[in-house]
Amino acid sequence: MKNINLMLVFLFQMSILFSQKNFSFVFLPDLHLRPDSSTLADFERVSGQINRLRPDFALTGGDMI
Repeated sequence: MKNINLMLVFLFQMSILFSQKNFSFVFLPDLHLRPDSSTLADFERVSGQINRLRPDFALTGGDMI
């Protein structure tokens, strides 16, 4: 019985996996942006490039504090 349940869960997960369309995303590391920083101009340039790529979503890393 346990093997049958595991097989059903596996088949369900595989059907979900194969029914999804492809997606795209970008990952931005810890950015350390400050309003008076020269990196703000670089961020605006990078965000323009990201907008041209039109990813489905963007992820950011770091502490976000």
